[in-house]
Amino acid sequence: MRRRPHNPRRVKQLRSYTVNELAILYCVHRNTVRNWMRVGLEPMDGAKPLLFLGRDVCCFLQKHRQARRQPCEPGTFYCLRCRAPRRPKDNCTIGRHALRGILNLQAECDSCGATMFRRAAERSLSVTMPDVKVQNEEAGARIR
Repeated sequence: MRRRPHNPRRVKQLRSYTVNELAILYCVHRNTVRNWMRVGLEPMDGAKPLLFLGRDVCCFLQKHRQARRQPCEPGTFYCLRCRAPRRPKDNCTIGRHALRGILNLQAECDSCGATMFRRAAERSLSVTMPDVKVQNEEAGARIR
């Protein structure tokens, strides 16, 4: 099953939630919510049942998501196999037109050999992919 980041907007800001309610809302196990407590999610008070204010849950999930982000610097792609930003092998990529002025870039990872993808605007390609040779190819015919 594919993991998706938990959407902070699913909680109501002024409502309080129990551990079970948060688990049901985000389709996770109750222990996951308890692990969030160990990592930094604060309950409203120490009384049982533990209650969490929606505003606090929203802030926690946003910080948790932000901490896991790995932005790609210019000239790099995000490799799903390595789970890190990587440079393309031989600094060479293939670019296919997706929309007007937008290219779908495809490259091979220099460390594991997996195929990596990235979108870039054609007008800012020199900024997005400096020192990388982009070979433009015609996109395949679309089915009509």
